[in-house]
Amino acid sequence: MGLFDKHFEASTMEELKAEWDTCTQCPFHVQRKNVVVGDGNPATAEVFAVGQTPGKDEDIEGIPFVGAGGIITKRQFQIHGVPDELMWWTNVLACMPFNYLKGAVRKSWMEHCWDRLDGELRIVKPKFIVAMGRPAAVRFVPNLPAKGETRGKDFIYKGIPGRTIVHPAILNRMQKKGPKDYAKALADVTDDMLTVKQRLIDLEIIKKDP
Repeated sequence: MGLFDKHFEASTMEELKAEWDTCTQCPFHVQRKNVVVGDGNPATAEVFAVGQTPGKDEDIEGIPFVGAGGIITKRQFQIHGVPDELMWWTNVLACMPFNYLKGAVRKSWMEHCWDRLDGELRIVKPKFIVAMGRPAAVRFVPNLPAKGETRGKDFIYKGIPGRTIVHPAILNRMQKKGPKDYAKALADVTDDMLTVKQRLIDLEIIKKDP
């Protein structure tokens, strides 16, 4: 049972944040500094970008996508013609998983945050969802295989169209591995971002390049 089942359905982000600030449903509440809910302007956001988890910078500041990986991710959307005022940034988990950072995000952890993520969707009312990385893909496309590729899947969630992509933050990691790995990651990210861009053009969220 999630928090919204116990209390009420928040109608603003302020209400949602207050509701989830006291969440103790998963073990990460013990060490967290902040519950990191979504960020953006609900009045203008039309693209709902969902990543994996907050990192150290996000846990400290209480804002998603402010660390190195987040900056790279935001930059990828901007260079592909999606201004930040159209974006809503969030993660499948609202708390940093601390000792579990090197492991996979478990389904049970995501289930604790499902009501919170659905609450953000209800408040923001986006026109398109971008699920970045495996945890987000599995969140929105439950029938994906346990192993293998998750990018490049179209889906509809609660009536909202979406697409799974490789998380652009992979570029931050691949920079440290060498030029060949980075080039492959950049090609994948660019391919996915171009597809997302076309979806947004088709939905008249952004305009086609002149």
